[in-house]
Amino acid sequence: MTVVGRGSHRVAERIGITNAGERTETARADARTPPPGLDTRAPSFATRPARWRTAVVALVLALGGCTAGGGAGEASGPPEASAPPIAAEAVTEADAEWMAGMAEHHDQAVALARLAEGRAEDPEVLASAERIATAQAAEAAALRTWLDRRGLGGHDTDHDAGGMPGEISATTFSRAEAATGAAFDRIFLDAMIRHHEGAVQMSEDRLAGAGDPAVSRWARTVAAGQSIEIDRLRGIAARLPVE
Repeated sequence: MTVVGRGSHRVAERIGITNAGERTETARADARTPPPGLDTRAPSFATRPARWRTAVVALVLALGGCTAGGGAGEASGPPEASAPPIAAEAVTEADAEWMAGMAEHHDQAVALARLAEGRAEDPEVLASAERIATAQAAEAAALRTWLDRRGLGGHDTDHDAGGMPGEISATTFSRAEAATGAAFDRIFLDAMIRHHEGAVQMSEDRLAGAGDPAVSRWARTVAAGQSIEIDRLRGIAARLPVE
C-alpha cells in the first residue's frame, strides 16, 4: 500500500487544477475554431441580402442630396427640365433677352445648315453644316427649356430695326435654296460666318451687363464656341476657288 503525504496531495491538487484549466482553455479554443469549410469572412456588399443593399444605397443617395450643393446654376441634381419651376422675378431682363434671342438666332443657323444636304459640294462644308444643325438645335431647345421653367416661354426679343446681329435675310435663304455645288458652299460660308459673328456680339453684350452668373457662363461658352467655328469656316472659305 502506497501512502501519499500531504505534499503529494497538494501536488496532485495542483495538477488537477492545471489539467482542469487546460481542459477549460481547450474547450474555449474549440468554441472559437470554426468547423472546416465554414467561411468566417465578413460578408461583402454583393453577398448581403437584397433589402440590406437597397437600404444602404437609399441612405447614400439621401446623404448625397443633402451635401451636393453647388454654385448658382451648377448642376447638383436632376436635369433642369425636371426641376420645379423658378419664379420669373429671379431672372433679369438681360438674361431673358439673351436666352430668347439666342434660341431664335440658333433657329436661323439650323435652317441654313439643313439646306446643305444635296446642295453642298465641299465635304467640309457638308460636315460643318451637319455639326451646326445638330449642336444648335439641341442648344436652342435647352435655351427654351430654361425660359419655360421660369414662366418666360414665348418671351419677345427686343431687336432693333436692323434685326438680330448677323441675321440671315430672306434673300440669302432664297439664294441658298436655289444654289448648288460651289455656289452654295460660298453662300453658306459667307452667311454662316456673319451669323456666328452676330452670336458672339450678342453674347458679349450680355456679358457686359448684370444677371444670373449661370447665364453669364452660358453666354461665355457660346461666344467661345462660335469663335472657334468662325475660324474653322474661314479656313474652309480660304481654300475654295474664287468665283
